Amino acid sequence: MSKAHDHEHDHDHDHDHEGHNHITLLDEEGKEAEFEMVLSFENEGQEYVVLFPLDGSTEDEGVILRVEEDDDEEGATFLNLSDEEFERVLPVYSEIVAGMADDDEEDDEDEVEED
Repeated sequence: MSKAHDHEHDHDHDHDHEGHNHITLLDEEGKEAEFEMVLSFENEGQEYVVLFPLDGSTEDEGVILRVEEDDDEEGATFLNLSDEEFERVLPVYSEIVAGMADDDEEDDEDEVEED
């Protein structure tokens, strides 16, 4: 998992019909990049999202961004994490992913027992 670039991202949501949550981020130069939001979680009262690029790149890493709700409650801004915040949030993310993997293993074991 990596941190994103050091600038804010505005975003638009683009919900497709398969239930995936696609987000278009604009960088400080106005260039668009599409991501899929694969996870959102809270830590110390702050909301975070995990995004993976949809550009077809072979890079397998996503980014963790902090979510700041806009005053109009109609949108949000995704902010990059400082090094310190990233170090605080990464173990929380890792624990969530480990729990998800454990759940998948239990589901697989249940399927084998049913056969």
